[in-house]
Amino acid sequence: MYDKPGYIDIPNTLYNIAEVIEFAARLTEKGIYQDSLQISIQIKKVKGFNLAAKDRRWHGHYSTTANIIEKRVEVNARDLLGQTANITLDTTIDILKSFGWDNPPRDILENDLKKFLTGK
Repeated sequence: MYDKPGYIDIPNTLYNIAEVIEFAARLTEKGIYQDSLQISIQIKKVKGFNLAAKDRRWHGHYSTTANIIEKRVEVNARDLLGQTANITLDTTIDILKSFGWDNPPRDILENDLKKFLTGK
C-alpha cells in the first residue's frame, strides 16, 4: 500500500498527543506542577514515513525527510488546565506540518479530538 518505509496514522497521532497533554493536566490538578512545565514529544526513525488515515481520504501526499520529529511545549501550569484541547491541536498540527502538510484541517482534527475525549 505504501512505497515508503512506514506511515504515521493521523488520528492515532492526535489521540496519543491528547493522552500526553491530558496526563500532564491531571498531574497539574494534583499539585505536581505548580509553575510551568515542559512537555516534549519525539517521533524517531521516521525518515521517509507518510501520513495516513484509514477512515478518510486526505488530499495530498505528505512525507517527512526528518529522522526525528520533536515538539516541545512550555506552558504555565494554570494555563494548561484550561487549554488542553488547544495545546493538543496546536502540537498535533505542528507535527503534521513536519511532514510537509502546510495547512492541516484544524476543524476536522478538533471534531476528532472531541469525539475521542468523550469516548464516541
